[in-house]
Amino acid sequence: MVSIVACNALNRAINEFKLSDPSLIFDKVNELVQKHLFSKSDYEVNDGMDGVLYVFDYENMKLHLAVANNPMGCITAFH
Repeated sequence: MVSIVACNALNRAINEFKLSDPSLIFDKVNELVQKHLFSKSDYEVNDGMDGVLYVFDYENMKLHLAVANNPMGCITAFH
């Protein structure tokens, strides 16, 4: 269920909120998931999503990435 909520939040961050910066996308996804899961609760969660998000800027030929709860060593270069 949490994966479905996170996937929906990711789609909303990109399509509804028109975000393209990967770190801002992760921030919005986190905000939306927290609101959805814990809006009617006093329960505080000290947990989060693991992920790597790449956004390629074709116009400037740049790769932007954000990493959530993963070490940077998990990122491998590709050609």
